[in-house]
Amino acid sequence: MNASQRESVNAAGIPWSVESQPFAPGTMGSDSVAMDQGGRPVDDELVGLFDLSHEAFWIVGFDGYLKRANPELAGRLGYTLDELLARPFSANAYADDLESVETVLAALAAGNDIVGFKCRLVCADGSVRWFEWSTSSRPDLGIAYAVGGDVTERHEANTAA
Repeated sequence: MNASQRESVNAAGIPWSVESQPFAPGTMGSDSVAMDQGGRPVDDELVGLFDLSHEAFWIVGFDGYLKRANPELAGRLGYTLDELLARPFSANAYADDLESVETVLAALAAGNDIVGFKCRLVCADGSVRWFEWSTSSRPDLGIAYAVGGDVTERHEANTAA
């Protein structure tokens, strides 16, 4: 695969590369089919779901590193996708939440799914945001899939009440 095949732009015009995204770029309207990392066909709707969602999606390895993340997560935290993937997920955890984040990562590695986990993540500018996650563990693949959202405003409203 040459550089022009690895580099692409998603449906929102956001540059991305096969190495740092979940799926190869889709090719709507052509005879070729996008493939995921396991060699299975992926359609443009799945690529759009991951890339264009207003919810944060990520795939974390049991080594603690993000394997994939969508632009929503990166944007909410103020990091580039490459920055998020280059360091352990727990490096973004707020210090007081680090132990619970590490406990959840260990539970995922043990094959447990987690629903409604809340933690604080530190943004690139130093601000702190609350996120709520639901995850599905895939011990056979050594990863977990997660979807979540920024619930900072809801958390602050509930705390103030």
